[in-house]
Amino acid sequence: MRVLDVTKAAGTKVRLSDYSHIIAFHACRIEDEQVYRTRGLWPYTRETALVEAYRKLEGSRVSKERIDKEFAPLWEEVESFGPKRVWLMLETRAFLQESCHYLLYGSEFMNALAMRLGCRERLMSIGKPAFIQCAVPLADIAPCWLNGLESSIKHRGTSLSSIAVPYIAPENILDITYPTGIVQNPYTYRSITL
Repeated sequence: MRVLDVTKAAGTKVRLSDYSHIIAFHACRIEDEQVYRTRGLWPYTRETALVEAYRKLEGSRVSKERIDKEFAPLWEEVESFGPKRVWLMLETRAFLQESCHYLLYGSEFMNALAMRLGCRERLMSIGKPAFIQCAVPLADIAPCWLNGLESSIKHRGTSLSSIAVPYIAPENILDITYPTGIVQNPYTYRSITL
């Protein structure tokens, strides 16, 4: 396995064809690290998303019926975007500066659903903010995500570079870390300690 780490290669000329994998990071809120280490990273299916919604969002203010009512149209919207993917970024800095909502609330879908239900803050109490470092096979990444990447690496422009893949196999999870520090909540503009 020949792995490209863009943070180490920044400012140099690279050829993607010299590598089999690229380091990328997935941000989320982890409840049980072992789940990721044994199953890998997969996008939600309708069934898994609904089970998670009940588990994470149902409570005194939110009933299963309310979840069902908001879930269906939101899932249809997600389905309209095409095949679901696992999203990753090439540097953790972007998560801390521009996309910390993944660390604060977890999945984009669950965040949107919780927002519609008026209980998004509840997600901040579930799990711990985490980065999952992956060695993503370049063969799994659609060419549209790789276009211009060699130039971006040379010109140190990868801080906001993201990729999307169908899944990440467990053997491609290299590390799980738990960031600390202060981030700005993108919805309330309050400073939040991770």
